[in-house]
Amino acid sequence: MARTKEVKKVDIATKNNDYKMMVVNHAIVSEKASNLSSKGVYIFDVKKNANKIGVARDIKGAYGVNPFKVNMLRRHGKVVGTGKSKGQRSSTKRAIVIMPSTKRLPLFEQK
Repeated sequence: MARTKEVKKVDIATKNNDYKMMVVNHAIVSEKASNLSSKGVYIFDVKKNANKIGVARDIKGAYGVNPFKVNMLRRHGKVVGTGKSKGQRSSTKRAIVIMPSTKRLPLFEQK
């Protein structure tokens, strides 16, 4: 039996509650993402038409911090099927946001 990764969606608690995110959908919560957050690297699920400039603008508007670097990646949907029927999971786009060494986002706060 194959194990599947559990990826939870988290509502983004922003510093500026009035700011409406334009291209960022939600933060990715997984074991890998939480380990990277301790190094100042955050992963977000973004809209398919998003670009690096739009993601940086959303992070700056929501948290008041300019990202050091933004990387983008496209995840193509996996072809799945049971029996005779075949289908495809929807493709997604993610942004990997690297923050300056002195700044952190309040996404995965340890209590």
